[in-house]
Amino acid sequence: MDASNGENELLHLWALVVDLSDQLNQNRNLAATLQAQAGHIRSQAVHTGSGFPLRRFNAHLSVPDALSVDNSAIAHDNKQLAALIREYESTLEAVMAKFRAAALNAQEVELGIARHYENELITRDTQILVQQLAHTSDADAALSRVSQRLRAALRLSQGEPPLPDDVIDEAELASFQIPQELLEDLRDTYTGELPTDWALERESELVRLERENAELRRLLGAPPPEEDDGGMGLLPFRAPTLPRFRGRSGTGLGMYSPFQSNGGAGRGALAIGRMAGPGDSWTGENEMWRNVQERDTRAGLLS
Repeated sequence: MDASNGENELLHLWALVVDLSDQLNQNRNLAATLQAQAGHIRSQAVHTGSGFPLRRFNAHLSVPDALSVDNSAIAHDNKQLAALIREYESTLEAVMAKFRAAALNAQEVELGIARHYENELITRDTQILVQQLAHTSDADAALSRVSQRLRAALRLSQGEPPLPDDVIDEAELASFQIPQELLEDLRDTYTGELPTDWALERESELVRLERENAELRRLLGAPPPEEDDGGMGLLPFRAPTLPRFRGRSGTGLGMYSPFQSNGGAGRGALAIGRMAGPGDSWTGENEMWRNVQERDTRAGLLS
């Protein structure tokens, strides 16, 4: 118990010593600060009481002489400062002149680069616009030519001559070449021939059928139909209605065959054979042709 109490007292004393040491250090610092302030105040008091310290060198002069000397020194200093200011102004003017020249050159270079690229952009835009205009003009011309060809083809398909504006120039037609692949695609898969003018074929077929119909009417002894043609002398076309069956060999009435025969008759030829005489038998044939005549009469082909 005594040992522990002694240690506690020593620790307490040591803490007190440390606190006192800190307070002493603070007091010493405050004293030094106060001494410095006192010295500063003392120097200010000396300057206030005796004037500027340099005036002690002019103590042998009177006050007016000291003032004149001071004025001369100040005037000399002003001259020196004025010279320095002029030199500074001249130097600054030279620097600014060089700076302005450099800035002008940089601005001219920048403007030249901008002008160059603007010209390049304008040229490129102009070329693009010209190309687009050329492409548009070519496309319009091509569409116009295609429309003319289509109108001419449509009128030709209807058996009408093309308009003067739709007529194809011979030089342009000679310069137009149809690809061989397209020709091969256009060939008829059955006959192997190229397509011809459909309107011409249609008119030719109509004329041929009209002639065959007139020939059949003449052979059957039927008068032509009396119909109003509007004073034009034209009769409407009607296809023959004779039955299509195999031709017969030997004597008897020839049959109409729309297909090409081996005997040399052309396509749709009329095979006319010997008419039956008075002694020939007309049992089956008379009945058959009577039926055909009655059907044609009902159809309006025979009057």
